[in-house]
Amino acid sequence: MIQTNLSHAKKHLSELIARVAAGESVIVTKRGKPVARIEPIGTVDVGGDEAVVAELAALGLLRQPPDPGAERLVEPPVELDQGVSVLEALLEEREAGW
Repeated sequence: MIQTNLSHAKKHLSELIARVAAGESVIVTKRGKPVARIEPIGTVDVGGDEAVVAELAALGLLRQPPDPGAERLVEPPVELDQGVSVLEALLEEREAGW
């Protein structure tokens, strides 16, 4: 695996892409920290592979949500009473402490 800084990667992108096409992987760093990985398309698993997620988390490139099993991230929509505007409902919600 090749490791290069961002400045070098910008200047030599064509060369790096040729090496990736030949089967190598490239880690791009910024100020000494990994920020990107360039890999041949055939080796990338975009199906949520747990090993890839764990590796990215170990590198500090990914943070998992506090509760990965949470089914609901957003509250269901609020149903307004007949004749109540969205603005009125918002102001009422704010006054209630939300």
